[in-house]
Amino acid sequence: MGRLGPLGPANLAGHLRDLGRLYLLLGEREKAREHLRRAQEAEGHPLAALEARMLLAHLEEDAEALARLVAQAELLENPYLVERGKALLAGLRRDPGLLEGLPGFLPALARALLREDPALLPRAPRRGRRGSTGTPPATASCGRRKT
Repeated sequence: MGRLGPLGPANLAGHLRDLGRLYLLLGEREKAREHLRRAQEAEGHPLAALEARMLLAHLEEDAEALARLVAQAELLENPYLVERGKALLAGLRRDPGLLEGLPGFLPALARALLREDPALLPRAPRRGRRGSTGTPPATASCGRRKT
């Protein structure tokens, strides 16, 4: 199994997809393409591989392939991948109408970008404060809620 050892990661597709996304954010399109191609064929979670195929279709500006992948996500009834895919597809087609009725951060972000309207930018996802162990502050020390 090369550098990963005999066991390898449990979700290689997910790890490669994440690296591909990171390289996209850094503007390293060729490195992103390489990792996304590997992710779509790698062992691991099939939804991670599907997202990698979506990102790759978007990177290669293949709207038809991306539309087929969105339809696959709809058949799988996966709201995150439907929203992700439609946001990517709307960007490729320059069509904010594809986002009508879609809730969520990614469609809202795509809508704001396509309409060039900062007022439409979504709020950052809310996260509660957590202690250093990942538990809420009131339970971080002993596991019981302080009163």
